[in-house]
Amino acid sequence: MKIKNARVFTENGMFENRDVCVEGEYITENSIHGKEWDATGYYILPGLVDIHLHGCNGFDMSDGTMEAFDEIMEYEARSGITAVCPAIASVSEGQMSRVYHAIGNYNNDRGAYLTGVCMEGPFLSRDCMGAQCKSYACKPNAAMFAKMQENCRGLIRQVVVAPEEDVHMEMIDAIHDQVIVSVGHTTCDYDMAAKAFSRGCSHVTHLYNAMNEYTHRDPGVVGAAADHEQVYVELICDGIHNHPSVIRNTFRMFGKERVCMISDSIAISGLDSGVYKKGMQKLIVRGKRAVLDDGTLAGGMLNLMEMMLLCVQEFGVPLETAVAAASLNPARSLGIDRKFGSVTAGKYANLVIMDENLKVIDVIVRGKRSI
Repeated sequence: MKIKNARVFTENGMFENRDVCVEGEYITENSIHGKEWDATGYYILPGLVDIHLHGCNGFDMSDGTMEAFDEIMEYEARSGITAVCPAIASVSEGQMSRVYHAIGNYNNDRGAYLTGVCMEGPFLSRDCMGAQCKSYACKPNAAMFAKMQENCRGLIRQVVVAPEEDVHMEMIDAIHDQVIVSVGHTTCDYDMAAKAFSRGCSHVTHLYNAMNEYTHRDPGVVGAAADHEQVYVELICDGIHNHPSVIRNTFRMFGKERVCMISDSIAISGLDSGVYKKGMQKLIVRGKRAVLDDGTLAGGMLNLMEMMLLCVQEFGVPLETAVAAASLNPARSLGIDRKFGSVTAGKYANLVIMDENLKVIDVIVRGKRSI
């Protein structure tokens, strides 16, 4: 297949006028098979890469069922998100074992590509749990991580740690060369965060949310991350978790190469407004906002494509910056950019085709049309 004359998002983070060739699952330099399609005036984006979501369309990864995994992967692919690294929140150790075991046995043969998972709990501060259950929080434990990593056959790519709970950095020292260690759900100050980044942490989980505020006298995790240029930061770009001005200024502070847009979408993402129950929690949904009974934000209600378009169409983020933050940057942050993140020969043919008004016309997942 050859798609001709499109505006294509390439490895340098820019759009270029060029053709895109596909053979089988991959983007190639040339194509001698299949049809040619004139895409003059259209954009071709890489399939988006969401490195922090919990679920959607009524299902959560922590359900630990093949049905839930399939539904999530198919929903994401239809939405133009073709690679995911879902987050597993704090649950009991028994349920954690079951979920990671199920993930390790999942046959990911349709929908979005499961690149790995993020162990978001339970090594968190009880004072910054967000919508997660406090009773499941525990001290960082490298042996527990190793057990879960074995259960899921090495699919844990990222582990979230509150550094003040690992004050001697023992777990960070033990695992940072095996997985990405992210600072999150934390009360730590600038000095503690800076120490964690110098000892091997290279990521921040949903910047600004579930951590101390960034102020001019106490810059906290935000300031420490800005000062350590190897650190990528996640950003929820729905205008609810973070004000549009904060979103714009975060790109200015960190540069367009270090921000990873995430959805943090939860099971009720994609559903109508109303009251839902998930496990022991009641979730109240009004439009783009989902909260617990006490008003705590419960997670994202938009998928990553919706957030990216919101940034461009309403928040004033340049298209190339938003696309990079939703594809190339997260792929680089996980070390999977050899196969994902841009429309480049040798990578998977994960493509989103949009018209000049940024309406999705087609989604191609590993060379096959998804919608």
